[in-house]
Amino acid sequence: MKYNFLFTKEIIFMAVPKKRISKSKKNIRKTNWKKKALKQTQKSFSLAKSVLNKLISSKKESEL
Repeated sequence: MKYNFLFTKEIIFMAVPKKRISKSKKNIRKTNWKKKALKQTQKSFSLAKSVLNKLISSKKESEL
């Protein structure tokens, strides 16, 4: 038997957990994720403040 496929379909397999994750492990992972997000927001906020301070100081210098 010869098969002639005109159309090919991609099959995408999703990752499926083998066992149920306990509440404590889930909470640990969530807190780690939230800590990473908090650290990133602090970095970006700090960068924004430094950029604004440089802009303000350069404007003051140009006015003098």
